[in-house]
Amino acid sequence: MKILIIFPRNIYNPKSGKERRVNNLVRALSTFGDIVTLESEEYKNQPNPLSKRRYFFKYKIFRAFLIDFNPSYVFSLFRVLKKEQPTVVQLSYPWGIPIAALLRKILKLKFLLIYDAHDVEAQRCYEVVLKDPSHGILKPLVYLRCLYERIIERIATSVSDIIITVSREDKKRFCERYFLSSNIINTIPIGSFITRISRHYKTNSKLKLGLDKKTIVLLFHGVFTYYPNKEAVDLIQNYIEPQIGKKYENLVFIIAGKGLPRNEVRKLKILGFVDDLSLVLASGDIAIVPILKGGGSRTKIFEYISVGLPIVSTKKGAEGIELVNGKHAILTKEVNEEFINSIERLIQNPKLRKKIGFNAKILAEKRYDIKNLQEEISKHYFSCYERRYNDLIGEGL
Repeated sequence: MKILIIFPRNIYNPKSGKERRVNNLVRALSTFGDIVTLESEEYKNQPNPLSKRRYFFKYKIFRAFLIDFNPSYVFSLFRVLKKEQPTVVQLSYPWGIPIAALLRKILKLKFLLIYDAHDVEAQRCYEVVLKDPSHGILKPLVYLRCLYERIIERIATSVSDIIITVSREDKKRFCERYFLSSNIINTIPIGSFITRISRHYKTNSKLKLGLDKKTIVLLFHGVFTYYPNKEAVDLIQNYIEPQIGKKYENLVFIIAGKGLPRNEVRKLKILGFVDDLSLVLASGDIAIVPILKGGGSRTKIFEYISVGLPIVSTKKGAEGIELVNGKHAILTKEVNEEFINSIERLIQNPKLRKKIGFNAKILAEKRYDIKNLQEEISKHYFSCYERRYNDLIGEGL
């Protein structure tokens, strides 16, 4: 099986949730066939441990949501499809799918076209991008962008053979928004690779970050340019830390993520972008997720449970993930007094932290380990391809 992955962002050194999702999928899919990628040329110098062959297109002028009008993308995709004749073509945005479907007809190819949706893009645009106050007087243009995204995603869902969602909630949203049959939509959780953290590594991680080994670390990470993450950081800085930081001497809030300026103030230690996320995760004692907006599933939640971190999150922050309140995490409806009290319960009760973290890791191992999801991915891809193009099934599939 030859799988063409089309993704205009960083596959090999992921810095955002969507990039980590695609990276995990590519790593899983590489066990079933040859991976070929079509990427932005800005990542040309990145190492390519997963791809058999890589192709590139220019991406500076036409950004992701305008990729269907990018001549470099269209011509590059034409050449790749004609040369490679892939079994599967997978894109993680609706943009680019209409052109891929058109070229499939022109070249008379029979590849399986897959839309791997991290969230419902049109809904995300209306509920997240449009509500970002930083747009100011440009808001009418953002509204037009959202309208355009809704049209493109409608076309993408109509021409795709499979739509992959990260949660049942998103599957329902796709069906309702675009009047789709649930039969073409499969849910594959984001998942994560399970990591075992020794006490020695946790201690060393804290020391490397300039902390005392007994310091209780409250952790949050995410790309700051994404408005729900920015809103969460603002809540930590202006609401959560002022209430909790003054009560506990041996406590620090660590915030990490692309787009964040490095800073230290009060009990806040802002790291900015970090090359080694595992170091930051290992240093944590409690993960907090004060997310109020957004769709899909938060990749950060999977990363927290994969290392056994106890979590305090809003229900929106944990959406699409099978966390039982009080067992795998502590969930609240809003970022309010209940959220603050939940954090304090975990600070004051190491046994409860250990219990919830242990339960979360067991859930991650059973339900969300990428290695276990590989069989599920294989089942979806193979069965759909066989069902639609049975005459092309041959040796090697």
